[in-house]
Amino acid sequence: MADTEWLRNLAAATYRGGHWEHLEPHAVQELAQARLAHALQDLMDLAQESALVFNDCADGRRSIRVLELAPRPETESQGGFMLLAGRCQLMVERRGTALATTLMVVRGFQRQVAARKRLEPQVDPFGSLVWQGDNALLMTGDLIIKNLFEDLARVAFDAG
Repeated sequence: MADTEWLRNLAAATYRGGHWEHLEPHAVQELAQARLAHALQDLMDLAQESALVFNDCADGRRSIRVLELAPRPETESQGGFMLLAGRCQLMVERRGTALATTLMVVRGFQRQVAARKRLEPQVDPFGSLVWQGDNALLMTGDLIIKNLFEDLARVAFDAG
């Protein structure tokens, strides 16, 4: 589906002196802030939808579950969600404006951290939100979920 708000902002903007000028700059800022505020819920919704499709295609051989995480002030987490597959869990938490992911596997009744990533929000001049990871790749929510599912599946298969 086309990003109507983004296209509307582009169509209304003019390019002068090497930068974009908006008719309603506050509307663009509000759009970006709203997208950032809803980003975690949007990712969790996408993860739940993706888990349904994955589980249906896996025919019971394996499954991925999605659980909501409550905010944890002692870790600065503002909440998030967890993906579970076998003995592996992948947490996605909001910390400030960033997303922090932690992939863990249970071995011998102990949780071991397999990977950690941090995604920082980036907003373009028209209100589009993307995320930048350590490797400088800009990702949309869809690509984030695909990467998380692939990471979780890889570790879960290795863990047996």
